[in-house]
Amino acid sequence: AAAAAAAAAGNALQAVAGAATVAGIYAAEKAREDVRRRAKERKAQKAERDAEREKALAKERERERRKAAAKAKEESQVSKTTTATASASSSSASTKSGSASARAKAAKAAEAERARAKAEAEKKAKAGLIVKPVQKVDQLRKLLVDIKKNAADETQSATCFKTLLLYLGNIAKAPEEEKFRVINMHNAAFQKRVDAVKGGRAFLETFGFEANEAKGTLTLPRDKVDQVLLQMTGAEINGALTNPFFGVL
Repeated sequence: AAAAAAAAAGNALQAVAGAATVAGIYAAEKAREDVRRRAKERKAQKAERDAEREKALAKERERERRKAAAKAKEESQVSKTTTATASASSSSASTKSGSASARAKAAKAAEAERARAKAEAEKKAKAGLIVKPVQKVDQLRKLLVDIKKNAADETQSATCFKTLLLYLGNIAKAPEEEKFRVINMHNAAFQKRVDAVKGGRAFLETFGFEANEAKGTLTLPRDKVDQVLLQMTGAEINGALTNPFFGVL
């Protein structure tokens, strides 16, 4: 009887040990499963964060691309207008190099072009070929100096100059097109680029644009389109853009 009891006790202990072993194996496997699950979750979360980050970067790259495209389009338009109204040599010198010597060369070329246009106008005026616009050009030059001084920074003054050059360049190329000779004063671009700078609107009115407050327009009558004045004024604006000493000397 004692031997049977001892055997039964031994069997019970073995059963308990076996159960403990199974429980331990199950617990270990469950722990490993939890580790794998958490690792999988962390990987999924990381992938989600990476996807969101890549999506944000893609949006930023698209914004930069559109911004660069818009800037390139504006610069291209201004470049074409500058070529139509000013000498190719001065614009070429101003855009190809940012060095001090190149800026000085561009300034010299711009001044030479202004002097040439002024001399040509005076010569024709003396010959009775045209109405002398030299005095008006001097007035316009003073207004360009005022624009540069009144602007918040060089970027604002340059934007104003480029816009004025664009207006006059379009008229020079197509004087019969009324849409180029009429400016909507309520237009956001006009208000921001020209009217926001003291002297911008005065420049256009001095050039010959007539204001109609009721319609909110500035109009250059067809009979006031003077190609000589357009050429001389274009040279002045180009000088204001390319000459770093414009308005200083």
